[in-house]
Amino acid sequence: MPDRVLIIDDDENILAVLRMRLRAGGYEVVTARSGDEALARLDGVDVVLSDLRLEAEDGLEVMERIRAVDPALPVIILTAHGTIPSAVEAMRRGAEGYLTKPADRDELFAWLRRGVETRRQRQELAGLRRAVAERAELHGVIGASAGMRRVFELIERFGPTDLTVAIHGESGTGKELVARALHRCSPRANRRFVAVNCAAVADTLLQSELFGHVRGAFTGADRDRPGLFTEADGGTLLLDEIGDMSPALQAALLRVLQEREVLPVGGRRPRKVDVRVLVATHRDLRRLVDEGRFREDLYYRVMVAPIHLPPLREREGDALLLADRFLAELAGDRPLRFSEAARRALREHPWPGNVRELRHAVERAVVMANGEVIEPRDLFLHGPEPVRRDPGADAPPSPPPPYREAREAWERDYLARLLRSTGGNVSAAARRAGRNRTDLYALFRKHGIDPADFKR
Repeated sequence: MPDRVLIIDDDENILAVLRMRLRAGGYEVVTARSGDEALARLDGVDVVLSDLRLEAEDGLEVMERIRAVDPALPVIILTAHGTIPSAVEAMRRGAEGYLTKPADRDELFAWLRRGVETRRQRQELAGLRRAVAERAELHGVIGASAGMRRVFELIERFGPTDLTVAIHGESGTGKELVARALHRCSPRANRRFVAVNCAAVADTLLQSELFGHVRGAFTGADRDRPGLFTEADGGTLLLDEIGDMSPALQAALLRVLQEREVLPVGGRRPRKVDVRVLVATHRDLRRLVDEGRFREDLYYRVMVAPIHLPPLREREGDALLLADRFLAELAGDRPLRFSEAARRALREHPWPGNVRELRHAVERAVVMANGEVIEPRDLFLHGPEPVRRDPGADAPPSPPPPYREAREAWERDYLARLLRSTGGNVSAAARRAGRNRTDLYALFRKHGIDPADFKR
C-alpha cells in the first residue's frame, strides 16, 4: 500500500503540481485548502506537507492543531518566504522539516521519506510503550525490572488468598500501593480497604483507633466508636509501620489475629470481625525480635507471606518508567517532555527517597520548566546550582539583595509558575505544592497574585 501524503495549500495551481509530482513518485495524495479541511482528512495519512502562509490562517497554527489530534504525525513546512527565523520557529514548534518553494525534487522526496520513516518509528514506539506499560503495571504498581516482576508474581499468588502478607521495603518504595494491589486481586476487592500508619498515631490513641471504644471509656468518649477493624469488616486492613507498634498493642493485635474478634476500649463484649490483615514496615522485624522489641509469636503470625519491595536504586530502568508516568499524570495538557540530559540525570540519581522522592522531583519540574522541555536544573536533584563568578571579570560582583527580598522574589516566581502550570486551578496547584488551599490563597494575597489571571 503506498504511503499517503496530505498537502495543505490554498493555491490550487500549487496543489495540482505537487499532487502530480508526488503521485508520479509513488505516493497516494490527499489535499486540503484550509486547517478545518485538513483535520477532516487525516485518516491514514503518513506525513503532512503544509504551506506556511495560508489565506485565512497561519500554517504553524494548523500544524499545531494537527499535532494535537495526532502527535506522531510528521509535518513538513513548505513556503515561498523562507527565512532563518521562520525556519527556527517552525522547528521549535515541532515541524519535521522546512523547505522553500520551489522545492528541489530530490530534497522534497528525501524529506517525505524521512517523514514516513519517522511516522513508522513513532507508531512502533507508541505500540512498544503500550505493551511495556501493560506488562509493567499491576493494579497501580509500576515497574519493569526483575525485582518488580518478582513482586508482581507474589501479588498475583498471594492476592486471591486470605494470607497475612508482610510487605517490607524502604520508606517511599510504595508499600501501600502493593497492599492495595493485593486487595484488588482478592475476593474482597469490592469491600473496603483501610490503611493506618502505626507510627503516625500516638500509642494512647492507636488502640482506640484500631479496636474502637465504648461511650465513657475515657475523657471525651461521648459515644461508641467502631474502630478500623470493624470499619474494614469484610475487607482489608493495612497496618503500616507495624514495627513501631508498642508491646501492649502487639499483644492485642496477636489476639485479634488468633481469635478474629476485637474488644473495644472500655468494652466487655468482643466483636467478631472478618478482616484480612496486611502489614508493612521499613524495619527489620527479625532484628527487632532479637532485640526484644517485637513479639516473636506475632512475628511468625504476620510473616506468613513476605514480599520484599526493592529500593528504586536497584530497579534498573524503573526510574524513567515512573518519571514518564508521573509526567503524563501531572503535566495536564502541557506538552512537556524530559530532555536527554534530564533522562540521564533521572537514570543516574540514587533516589535515597525512592519513588516518593522521584514523584516530588517531577512535580517540581512541571512547575519550574520553561517551555516544553524539562532540563536537569528543573529537577533539583542535587540542590540549586552553585553560583560561580567569572575569575576573569574585573568588575566587582553586584551585591545580592537582602535575604528576605530574595526569598519573596523566589516565592512569587514559584507561585506564578505553579498557577501557569495548572491553568489557574487552585486545587490542582495546592496538590502539586503539597499545601492546602487556605495556605495558597494567603500566599496569593501576600504577593498580589490573582489565580483568575492564569485561567486558560
